[in-house]
Amino acid sequence: MKLLNKVFLTILVLSSFFIISCDDENLSSLSDIIYIRNDKADMPAYIHGNGSNQIFVVLLHGGPGGNGLEYRLGKYAEELEKEVAMVYWDQRGQGMAQSNGPKNLTNIEQMAEDLEKLLLVLKDRYGPEAKMVLMGHSWGGTLGTYFLLDEKRQQLVDAWIEVDGAHDIIKLSEESLLMIDSLGTNQIRVENSAKDWQALIDWTHKITPDSVKHFTGEINQKSWEAIALLEEDEVINSIGHTSLEELRPLSLITSYFSGLATSNLLFEEIEKIEMTEQLHKINIPCLFLWGKYDVVVSPQLAKDAFELVSSDLKFVHYFEKSAHSPMSTEPDLFVEKVRAFVQVIP
Repeated sequence: MKLLNKVFLTILVLSSFFIISCDDENLSSLSDIIYIRNDKADMPAYIHGNGSNQIFVVLLHGGPGGNGLEYRLGKYAEELEKEVAMVYWDQRGQGMAQSNGPKNLTNIEQMAEDLEKLLLVLKDRYGPEAKMVLMGHSWGGTLGTYFLLDEKRQQLVDAWIEVDGAHDIIKLSEESLLMIDSLGTNQIRVENSAKDWQALIDWTHKITPDSVKHFTGEINQKSWEAIALLEEDEVINSIGHTSLEELRPLSLITSYFSGLATSNLLFEEIEKIEMTEQLHKINIPCLFLWGKYDVVVSPQLAKDAFELVSSDLKFVHYFEKSAHSPMSTEPDLFVEKVRAFVQVIP
């Protein structure tokens, strides 16, 4: 597997994980690959961008079942890499991560421990003065929030950026049903895909408040159908097509099947996650970025998070032409918000 041209350094760290990095680096133009080994899993992290400001944005990808490098596609990543070092990490059982451990190691607590190891390696590699910023999108918002609720782990992080993060699956599903109903009613009023919206509304009305937790997967599917209608009728911007050039180190087939298996293993645990009542435990600087039309993860979760975290420095922004991925649908504004935030992190 040709992940880098030269491998010149292998360092054992705390005997539980290791790092492999490429040759002579220029901090202003990083292009590194490191591997984190923890509890029978090897997980790559691809580091690109400008590390001269000592700000490292650790990208927690979505899914579960996604991969880090897919978040390097598009304009927003290209622009952010000019100012910060982006760390695109493949979580356990996803992307090009390799594991020979038992299935019971695939859980959110284990992944939080993996993330802790990654942060320790980055600090060791780039110096204790390096600032660590977590950026979690979708499922990455779940993992990031869970990680930060632990006081000791939170001390490893200088700031938190949550992008349409799923930190409360029960509330997320409830809010998705409400959004389909309200958005659908408005779209029917202006004669946008009226028949399709009515079908979605009728479906949501079959689900009672007591039965929501039994329809998590189906609600997610219907939410994506709603977003597709909004995109088709140009209510929101289209994600469009991006070059796959940055995915060269990734085997799409391997990533797909390993991600599918991991998603299935985590599903039962994920659908029970409710962290809204614990958000007050987060007190580091926070930025919440959400698509106004995100039917999958309602903006109500952003509102909750912004109001409930105990941070003295916190911001929230809702993207007017976006759904679940504002970094792709409004990249210029997304970069502007992230750039402004990292500049004020103490």
